[in-house]
Amino acid sequence: MFLKFQISCACHCKYSVNENIDTDKIICPNCNLEYPYSAKVLSILKTAKEIPDNEAFGETSIKIISAEEDMNDYPQ
Repeated sequence: MFLKFQISCACHCKYSVNENIDTDKIICPNCNLEYPYSAKVLSILKTAKEIPDNEAFGETSIKIISAEEDMNDYPQ
């Protein structure tokens, strides 16, 4: 499953990581600060990589819903 996170660092750098990451730590490319939840995010990304984007078993599928999309589902 395609999954991509954008991380904002204390140094004001923004960078992204996705399920194809091949490292044991998430580190800012600007200041080399390790993201505090690096291990947890890497675990999520590893799990996402194991889930196929399109199921071969019929009409099932999966999609990531952003917080903004979720809020738009509820009328004001």
